[in-house]
Amino acid sequence: MSKKQFTRVAAIAVVSGLGASIASAQITIPTVPIGNIGNAPDPLTGNLYGSVVYAYNIGTYEVTNAQYAAFLNAVAATDTYSLYNTSMGGGIIRSGVAGSYTYATVSGRANNPVNYVTFWDATRFANWLHNGQPSGAQNNSTTESGAYSLSGNPLSASVVRNPSWRWAVTNEHEWYKAAYYQPAGQGGDTDDYWLYPISSNTLTTAQANYGNVIGTTRPVGSYAANFYGTFDMGGNVWEWNESVISGSFRGLRGGSLAYDIGILRATFRNFNSPTIEFNDTGFRVVTNQQTLSTNLQLLNTVASFAASRQINYTVVKNNQTIASGVITANTSSTNASITLPLGQTGAVTVVFDGSSFLRRVVACNLTGSSQSLGQVTLSNGDVDLTGEVDAVDIDLVIADFGSTAVGNSDVDVSGEVDAVDIDIVIG
Repeated sequence: MSKKQFTRVAAIAVVSGLGASIASAQITIPTVPIGNIGNAPDPLTGNLYGSVVYAYNIGTYEVTNAQYAAFLNAVAATDTYSLYNTSMGGGIIRSGVAGSYTYATVSGRANNPVNYVTFWDATRFANWLHNGQPSGAQNNSTTESGAYSLSGNPLSASVVRNPSWRWAVTNEHEWYKAAYYQPAGQGGDTDDYWLYPISSNTLTTAQANYGNVIGTTRPVGSYAANFYGTFDMGGNVWEWNESVISGSFRGLRGGSLAYDIGILRATFRNFNSPTIEFNDTGFRVVTNQQTLSTNLQLLNTVASFAASRQINYTVVKNNQTIASGVITANTSSTNASITLPLGQTGAVTVVFDGSSFLRRVVACNLTGSSQSLGQVTLSNGDVDLTGEVDAVDIDLVIADFGSTAVGNSDVDVSGEVDAVDIDIVIG
């Protein structure tokens, strides 16, 4: 077992990639839940890093060229804050002129981690996710407000994550825990922390992209996952974190393709100006959201669904709204997602307001998809329906996340539909 030592160094970087496909407007960021809430920090660092006292999900992978190109296509037709760097041409190509720029990934590089990004580029990407991936100019509705309150290209160390954040750049503790933590009781090292982010105290170039052996980035997920299910937290590209370490300089963790094995250790802490852009610098995001997927089967009073319908929903807990949004129903059977803050327990009510066009609710299926849900119970009395409803079948499906009990969920009601309230007891 390798000896662990703690070191710290100032910034560095080097090297790149090469070779085209159009990015889509909407993206999915795969994430994994990070459990063991309230874990102790790593004793090797003097108990400074790794303790997180709340539930969160972290990106399974580094943000990719394809994901970042979709972001650029959404908000950088006019690239006000220089979110694109021409050196990204090895992974993302820009075409057109200011006001009508478009972006595409280089053939074979879509799934490589994006590089040449500043810390502020990363925060703007997080704001865009926080705001629901909107399209438009770079302003408060897209990139300048949300998880972070930005103005221009701030150098200020005072820019911190807002309390109402939904998506963010990782902070150092979130990143460190996801990379190195594994309880001894669950197969981890004796002090609950590993030296390398592959859940091991040893490492070879067959397990991570470092040491300039390959000389360029590799597609995310090219090596095995660690204990929590994250990939490439060592090597490939440095990953920005929120920590302010020296003046306005922000933290970097994980090493990169260009550096030797010692830089990938838990004991190595890097930092640099938040405005630098290197070919081996990228980032990863975190979220405090969980998603309930819903399938609404709707019968309209007219003969056909002539146009898309907007269905408003709210999620209420203890008489307070904890989430809201709009579902676009394009057909009589529509799949959509309802997003809730992580860690919610107890009863919540999901209210669908169909206004004038939602005449009948034939079926409503709610599917939970989060490890934090635990045991879910749907029982008599949990369904409150008003309106013109022929039948409501509520199917709650929780796979591999504890037991599920479903009581009487078939209800016949008559009248005109105003709203459907579905109480889900999460406990």
